Amino acid sequence: MAIYPKPTEFLELELLNHTCLEVVTAGATIDITVTSALLTAGAIVVSMEVPATATTKILVATAIRAALNADSEIPTFFTIGGATDKIILTAVDDAADATLTVIITDGDTSNIVMASSVDTVAGVLGVKQVETATVSVGSDADGTIAVTVTGAPLDTTSVVDVVVATGDTADEVATAIRAALTLDASVAAHYVVSGATDKVILTAILAVANDTTLAITISDADSTTCAISGSANTEAGVLGVLQVETGTVVVTEATSYIFDIGRPITKAIAKIKAMTTGADNPTGLLVTIATVEDTSCKITVGATAFATGDVINVIAW
Repeated sequence: MAIYPKPTEFLELELLNHTCLEVVTAGATIDITVTSALLTAGAIVVSMEVPATATTKILVATAIRAALNADSEIPTFFTIGGATDKIILTAVDDAADATLTVIITDGDTSNIVMASSVDTVAGVLGVKQVETATVSVGSDADGTIAVTVTGAPLDTTSVVDVVVATGDTADEVATAIRAALTLDASVAAHYVVSGATDKVILTAILAVANDTTLAITISDADSTTCAISGSANTEAGVLGVLQVETGTVVVTEATSYIFDIGRPITKAIAKIKAMTTGADNPTGLLVTIATVEDTSCKITVGATAFATGDVINVIAW
């Protein structure tokens, strides 16, 4: 039979409230797995030892962001950011990656969890607009034609003079137009000039929203008979969107229970243990008191399940 010390004082306490506290196991190892079609192996696992200073989910998230940034491959494809408890991966290039996720596996019971992440901004693969003009008639006379390129990115409409000669075919006129447009600084800043035979093709350097104003036309003041049959949007432009994936760090919480003693606690009875509900002697389960607050007449009991209004008995030695 167990022998207990004789109590010096007996107190009956009523539960005032309870609070939830994060409990992080420092020194435990967690695995952060980033899955993406962009990664060489399709997924990378970054193992991280939880720092002793990472006592909250916000501090844990800070350490995770640093660990991901230190990886040799992940930052090549993603910018790692976020604040508070968020881990945010933003794609470096526009693309739609349905496989992208970031999760935490807690093999050492660190109480850190991130079961899944959310695609907070869907990625869109951008498309560069392509405009194609077809030279339909060659030159019947020596002269100069004015080739006009109209487009939203241009500061002003670009007009380029192209010299043609009698007998130039449509293919030869198109070749001369391509050469002249390539040398125009304004056009070259926004478009790649290409094409073959009778085609003059402008491909946007950037993938942006489709520009319905983009066109290539000819003005024939010298009556050379050169003509363009039409300028067509052969590939519509699409604005690229960088995908954003967000994970939220969760730390398992333990509950502390605060009981009201009803009067200041004297130094003589500061060493105190809490009994289970309804116990009136020391035979119940003893729970170590976490804190004693003399000024507020309260004690805090560890993670034993109590409900507000419960009454417990404590024995002070």
